[in-house]
Amino acid sequence: MAPATARRRRQRLRFDGVIRALYLGVFLLFLLLPLYWVVVTSIKPVDDYQVLPPVWFPSHPTLVHYTAALFAYRGLYGLINSLIVSTAATSCRRRWAR
Repeated sequence: MAPATARRRRQRLRFDGVIRALYLGVFLLFLLLPLYWVVVTSIKPVDDYQVLPPVWFPSHPTLVHYTAALFAYRGLYGLINSLIVSTAATSCRRRWAR
């Protein structure tokens, strides 16, 4: 009787492992799919934004949106200012921590 009970317990543990892996897979898909969509949409040409069926990966990726954000909309200046402020704040924090 004991071997049959042990066999059932192993089968249940295997089934629990499969359910856990399936749950984690769905959860990761739920978390990572929006991030994937944001990144892919950022490199799509404008014509591919709202086509049906959706374009999951563009055939001609472009960096025009990043160059526009950095140079046309002065995003590079914001990044430089953030770098200066964060460096100054970090150096002051280290100085006051002593």
